[in-house]
Amino acid sequence: MVELADKQTSTTVNRVAPALNGRNRVSSHFDDLLTSPDQLSKQRLANELATELWSRLPISRVAEASGDRGIEHTIRIVTASTSQVQAWYRELRDFVSAIARAATELRGEELTDALRAELCADMERQMLEQIRFPLPDRSFVDFKFADLPPAEAWTQAHQRLERACLEFANHVFALFDTLQQKKLIGQIQETSSTCRFTHFRRVAVAKLAGTRTQQRVLDEPTDRVFRRHGVTVEKLQITDFEIQHRHSQHVHHVRNPTLNTPKSTMHPLPTKYSDLIDACPDWMSGSLRVLEGELFRDERIEWDLFTETRTAEKVIERVRRDPAVVFGPYILAGWGELSIVEEENRQRDEQDVAARKVSARKARQNHWLTFIVAGLAIAVIPFTGWATAVTTSFAIFLGLLAMVLAGNAAHLAAVARSNLSASPVLLHSTLIGATVFAVQGLMFSLLHWSLPALGIATLSIVIAAIAFNLKTATRELDGFGVG
Repeated sequence: MVELADKQTSTTVNRVAPALNGRNRVSSHFDDLLTSPDQLSKQRLANELATELWSRLPISRVAEASGDRGIEHTIRIVTASTSQVQAWYRELRDFVSAIARAATELRGEELTDALRAELCADMERQMLEQIRFPLPDRSFVDFKFADLPPAEAWTQAHQRLERACLEFANHVFALFDTLQQKKLIGQIQETSSTCRFTHFRRVAVAKLAGTRTQQRVLDEPTDRVFRRHGVTVEKLQITDFEIQHRHSQHVHHVRNPTLNTPKSTMHPLPTKYSDLIDACPDWMSGSLRVLEGELFRDERIEWDLFTETRTAEKVIERVRRDPAVVFGPYILAGWGELSIVEEENRQRDEQDVAARKVSARKARQNHWLTFIVAGLAIAVIPFTGWATAVTTSFAIFLGLLAMVLAGNAAHLAAVARSNLSASPVLLHSTLIGATVFAVQGLMFSLLHWSLPALGIATLSIVIAAIAFNLKTATRELDGFGVG
């Protein structure tokens, strides 16, 4: 049990609160944890936590004169405050369950989602089955309290709720001490520029024991009116896994350690540990930090929970990113390089998928724009009789623009399919441009009886045919399509 600085509840919280209320909460003793050993005092943390809890009660936000407003008002404020205290005990229990979930690790054969969820739930239950969680006291708001004068009831409630905050702070640290003794959470040992911390994991190693088939017969619903009855026969493949449960202790030696808030970490947080931080109660989240540094020594000891056979693995000595979730002197969870790399790869894959979707949407837009510009380039030809030079130049410009848009659309479509080959882009652009110039040449030769225009149209038709054949062959070879 953590002994607080002062057991006189009516003065302790009031004395600590003014000193802390004027201090910037972001700059706390956790920011210089690795340089000031005296700051690791559980007694100071408990008093700070008690002060934080007291500030969250409705009674602390109401003036002292509220006791003169009548017993009904006092009962309403005090009842809300006692309900808040009881809610803290539930939140503490849920957070410890989240710590246990973060400490589970599955190895070996890949399991089905249902089996993974069932196994993790059993591991969490086994880790916490010997933990005695603190329970809140019964509410003191009863018929005797309601019979007190308003001023006396207010004073008595004020004192008892202060004591409840201090007792809950004691319970928090006593529970964390128990978790540490049961080897569910670790601790930190610090020096000036290096530190050593310990965290624990519950490991389940899955080994394939064999597979077998089984037949199952299911009775269909019986129709009593028409006396219909049937059965369904299912053939099941059952895979047996041998699960070996272990308890793992990790001792990490870290250089250049830093403590960061969860929102300002140097490296991304894996989903598993981000969920742990999100599960932290609001009244504790202000003191939660993530320890990050360079791992240069990793000592790991594992023992079989069933046979109690201890095994030691090789010590690893190399620099790696090695974060951990920290609450004061406690290490709630720790992870390493592989988890960070997996999270980085996952985020990179999500970004790639989003970029491909954007490219596919832009490709469709450019395809439609290509057809519109190509249609305009052809539609301009009938008007070349009025201003031949101007309209013909404009038609050629629109044809070239259609080629550029077609090439860009093909490029975006290739990016969306993760195919960065240049040949399909050139073929598609050439096909669109040759087709437009062929139609323009034929129409211009018919309107103006121009042999050069007919020659250009013939050459464009040949180029379009060649581009179409090459494009078809390329699509058949590698499955590329731009349309």
